[in-house]
Amino acid sequence: SPASKASILKTAVLSSIVTLLVIVLVISIFMYLRKQAKLSENLEDWESYYPHRFPYKELYKATKGFQDTELLGSGGFGQVYRGTLRRTGEVVAVKKISSNSRQGVREFIAEISSLGRMRHRNLVQLQGWCKRNEDLLLVYDFMPNGSLDTFLYDHDKSQQLSWNHRFKILKDIAFGLLYLHEEWEQVVVHRDIKSNNVLLDADMNARLGDFGLARLHEHGENPHTTHDKLLEVVDPRLGGLYPEQEIKLVLRLGLLCSQSIPEARPTMSQVTRYLDGTDGLTDDVAFVFSEADSMDLASRLSITSSWSGLGSRSLH
Repeated sequence: SPASKASILKTAVLSSIVTLLVIVLVISIFMYLRKQAKLSENLEDWESYYPHRFPYKELYKATKGFQDTELLGSGGFGQVYRGTLRRTGEVVAVKKISSNSRQGVREFIAEISSLGRMRHRNLVQLQGWCKRNEDLLLVYDFMPNGSLDTFLYDHDKSQQLSWNHRFKILKDIAFGLLYLHEEWEQVVVHRDIKSNNVLLDADMNARLGDFGLARLHEHGENPHTTHDKLLEVVDPRLGGLYPEQEIKLVLRLGLLCSQSIPEARPTMSQVTRYLDGTDGLTDDVAFVFSEADSMDLASRLSITSSWSGLGSRSLH
């Protein structure tokens, strides 16, 4: 009868709907458990000794699952993503170190044990870290202007980098190194200072980052000539718009800090005094770049004497 047919149809439709809902529910539960398993993590013993650890799930959500749309940059170490912490709304930079990177667990621990406890306006602040299986993650303050190398090697951005900006950046990094060398509880030798490890905040203040190769220790632990050719290394994109004396000062300081014998190098407090103009750097300072020069210098001068006495040989 028509009534029984309608009843059968309703029962069939209802059964289909219930079956479909059950299938959807099972699939949803499966997907949820799969996602939870994907975000789960087992802590290793050493991880309990280092504070400021972020849950992997939080960083995964902050970077939208490490989507390419959030990618800020990449290199041999891995990738850096923009992230927004849901609990605070703060924007951060999350460095995800790739499993085949030369920066392994040892360098990762070195960074979180050193930079994590430092506080200085010219150092990139490490907010926290996370390790999950092979994923090594570091969370930093977000630097809106990125790294210095993007300004130096990008044609359009390089036009924004005047000599005043460059000189200010050099001074900022010098003060950051002064803190590392002389003012923190231990002496920190960065060992990897280059333009892509210099980050710029919204006001173009420079901050030094990437301490993966840094070394810590307790406090108290034939000259090459460039004078006829010193200015040839100046970036031509500056168009000659710079004070020549400051350019020479910066180049001489760079050479002094690169000398083969550590005792011949200026301390960061001396470097900052030169950059501030408190002390003057004479043209007749000696440079020591070879082992022979080092031995000759050691035989003529006391290694523990002030490096300012190393002006007996002139540039030529």
